[in-house]
Amino acid sequence: MAEIDFSQRFIREIASGLGFGGGIAAGTAIVVFLAKNVASNIFKRDIEKYKSGLKLRELDYNNKVEIKKQLEAIVRKYSGKILLSASDLQDRLWHVCQRQSNSKNPVLLVDDDSQPMYGAWPMTKKHYLSSTLYMFARYFYWVESLKTEFSYLDFGDDSKTNEFNYYLKKIERALADTDIQKYFYSRVKVDRPIFQFMQTEIGEHLAQDSAGCMSYKQFLSVYDELIKSSESFAALKELLILSQLKQSNNFTLTRLRVISNALCELIYFLNKERALISPDQFEKVKLTNFKVELYEKDWPHLPKA
Repeated sequence: MAEIDFSQRFIREIASGLGFGGGIAAGTAIVVFLAKNVASNIFKRDIEKYKSGLKLRELDYNNKVEIKKQLEAIVRKYSGKILLSASDLQDRLWHVCQRQSNSKNPVLLVDDDSQPMYGAWPMTKKHYLSSTLYMFARYFYWVESLKTEFSYLDFGDDSKTNEFNYYLKKIERALADTDIQKYFYSRVKVDRPIFQFMQTEIGEHLAQDSAGCMSYKQFLSVYDELIKSSESFAALKELLILSQLKQSNNFTLTRLRVISNALCELIYFLNKERALISPDQFEKVKLTNFKVELYEKDWPHLPKA
């Protein structure tokens, strides 16, 4: 007797096991029927997976679009405030670095805090110093407000907001880094960096629960106590005063010049977006005894792609 083919026996056993007669023909029909149903179920399952995948991709895309919209709204909310506070601060630093540093009698070095300098310029040391500290603090306040609302500037893939973050970080590091002393032509013996969380603290002192940023009038009412109680404010005050001392190994004036120029870059960038001020009124200060080319190689005008 010829051997029964294995596949025929398999089909016959399936048919028999399911209670059907008819041998191979019936078994074949059953297997075809089952195969069609299995294939149909697999196809349906694959279709559902595909549909689910499409829904997930659509949801992911919509989430990214929504996040981008939220990001743009937050950045726009604070960019105008930061632009205006940065422009005020840069204008004052330009005066400190260009005018006062070349004066024979800088206002920050006079003994009497409350006496006007002279008739043509009736500025007192206390007003000049307190207003400069307030401009720094107000700038820090708005930067910290942006950080708080947007989880420390996690800008994702948005190129404009990444560039915004770059300029903010460049200013922060110009104030905080001791590493930038290496670009100075003389050996540094006098310096007073303002570290990152000192900047944060200075800005936070201007925060009011519901009223936003403290006004200059309110700041003056707590000024003396802040100078006594806050190491950060005291350090910033010291940086400004030291910058007027003419010593070859004094880095403080150069640090303020680097900060002033970094603020200019931020102002130019933001003003392209907001156009709130006239860019003609802002100019960089001259950096002497400083290796500008090497510094800009490490901190180029534009962030690397």
